[in-house]
Amino acid sequence: MRTVILIRNINKLEFTLFETETNKFIPGEYEWRENKNGNLEGINKVNKEHKFTWQPSGG
Repeated sequence: MRTVILIRNINKLEFTLFETETNKFIPGEYEWRENKNGNLEGINKVNKEHKFTWQPSGG
């Protein structure tokens, strides 16, 4: 599976396309919590390492 991200430059009316292979992960291996900014974070249960941040605004 691949992840494709389209980045838009509003000022120049240009686009950049970024593509990378999607890494598989098991959701049950992570603690999920909301941070102070309202973003969802995934923390590895074993080593407590921060792995994911999802920003609902898409930022």
